[in-house]
Amino acid sequence: MDKSWIKLPRNTPEYLVGLNNFLDFSFQYGASANTIICPCSKCGFRKWRTREKVYDHLLCKPFPQGYTFWCRHGELISREPVLVNGDDTTNIKYEDPMQIMINDAFGLSDMYTNAESFTSSFEHRDDVEGGVLESQHGRNIMAQELFDLLKDGEQPLYDGCAKFSKLSFLVKLYHIKVLCRISNKAMDMILELLHDAFKHANIPSSNYDAKKLLIKLGLHYTKIHACPNDCMLYWGQDEGKEECKTCKISRWKQKGHETTSEHNLINEKQQKKLPAKVLRYFPLIPRLKRMFMSSNIFNSMVWHIENNNTDGLMRHPRDSKAWKNFDLKYHDFASDP
Repeated sequence: MDKSWIKLPRNTPEYLVGLNNFLDFSFQYGASANTIICPCSKCGFRKWRTREKVYDHLLCKPFPQGYTFWCRHGELISREPVLVNGDDTTNIKYEDPMQIMINDAFGLSDMYTNAESFTSSFEHRDDVEGGVLESQHGRNIMAQELFDLLKDGEQPLYDGCAKFSKLSFLVKLYHIKVLCRISNKAMDMILELLHDAFKHANIPSSNYDAKKLLIKLGLHYTKIHACPNDCMLYWGQDEGKEECKTCKISRWKQKGHETTSEHNLINEKQQKKLPAKVLRYFPLIPRLKRMFMSSNIFNSMVWHIENNNTDGLMRHPRDSKAWKNFDLKYHDFASDP
């Protein structure tokens, strides 16, 4: 599909034809309840609009210059290649899934394809202050983190390697780690072996170094100190307590036979106190946001609205009476896919 019209003046016939083609494509593959995400600078990929509204907005406001892969409007990597020079089918560029994942992770309206495109765009952005820019979902982003990920996404695993970048290799390796439940210690040993065996490859030497890179993709967990006997959490109004209010055991790890007061005094002088037990909490809302941000699974997130069936069979919780009663009770909530 020719996307060269994006850079043309908005009063040209070519722009109007291209805009209508974009709307036809979006409402065929990326629509929800007869609306699509509006990409104009005013809506910033945050608002769902009807075809007429999006058309008006993109006549008054320029189409995002960097948005040449329409992942938020139903375009898939396997569905259609991006033509670099108009209709020249001899020059086809397939989008890198790692780069798409990075843009999805940061929730950016511009689809940066590499570190160079980000740098040139970053210099002209008006929403950047102190190395921090705001995503379309209102989240503050460290520009350096995004730049580093884009850099690792385009850095080959080794000279001449076209199949894996440094980032894609680590993502696939950690996918195996999760599926096979490989321990951190085993992962350390595997990475150390790979690093020693393939000196020419860009492979981290430890699990710690690999996690420092991957953690920039977001979705962190929250650490909450806990009583070793599971009596309480040091959270909320109890966040500042030093011992459990039920069993009176210290919040901190003990060494030898020292008393609590002696141990705390030594730790304060020598090192940081370590919690005896930690609860790792995975907040739900950021994960739901990430699922809606992902171009790969967005359509699945709104399936319950778009794929209604009337045969009376249970295929999804939305077919249950409880779901339907909830929708009737909270209509405003239910109206947003």
